[in-house]
Amino acid sequence: GYTTAIKVEREDGSTFKSPQAVLDSYVGALTFDPLLFLRMKPQEQFDLVKKFVSGVDFDAIAKADEADREKEWNKWNAKKRAEAAGDLRRAQRIALRGLDLPVDALELCERGTGVVTQALEALVTPADILVLAGGVGTGKTVAAVSWLHGWVVDPRNWQEGDAGPHLVGRAIFATAAALQRGPRFDAKWVASITRATRLVIDDLGSEYDEKGVFASLVQELVSERYARRRPTLITTNCDAAAFKLRYGARVADRIRERGRFVSVGSKSMRGKQ
Repeated sequence: GYTTAIKVEREDGSTFKSPQAVLDSYVGALTFDPLLFLRMKPQEQFDLVKKFVSGVDFDAIAKADEADREKEWNKWNAKKRAEAAGDLRRAQRIALRGLDLPVDALELCERGTGVVTQALEALVTPADILVLAGGVGTGKTVAAVSWLHGWVVDPRNWQEGDAGPHLVGRAIFATAAALQRGPRFDAKWVASITRATRLVIDDLGSEYDEKGVFASLVQELVSERYARRRPTLITTNCDAAAFKLRYGARVADRIRERGRFVSVGSKSMRGKQ
């Protein structure tokens, strides 16, 4: 094939191998070879263009631009964190409502009134099985609700999923009466109780159990949770002797081996919060 070339020549026959060099000799550094420019790296192109603009502090512009980008990033990040925190709080409220906790006890926890009782103090030291025993109004249920509430609202017990934040584990609050009415011959129901990450059995001892059927269920639950080392909190109006008589020496032994039986006294706190 044929090639095309342009030859620049004076009348005297002299030639110019670099037309750009001739142009530069007339206009100085205000021009550059566009073909050479296209072969340069981006930073080299930028450095070359900067030579045509005097009195401009490109470093200051770059710093200001970086500061603007960082500011926008911080705003975006803060917005996303606020949205995530809001999603977590909503999920926590839904989880707490799902526990069907006593409303008055839950309100005390959420208001942060700091109900100080032997029961709450007993929660400071972890135990696999903790029994809070005392009369009506001594703060047992409030302490139990506080225990569950603290676990549910702890961000460490949540993970982010495709559908939003979710609890890692399950908490269950059940009164003795509710457990007694439950389908105790349903294997799935029993498994959900025995395997719950945290379990509260409230007001144990108030149920009517003439034939000892419910006591057998309690023995099964305590033994299973003892074996799995799943934290369990029980509130009761029974003293230690009555509790052992009602639910058997095996349950009492489990509590003694890996838990505590705490008497919170008989003086009612109702009306004093």
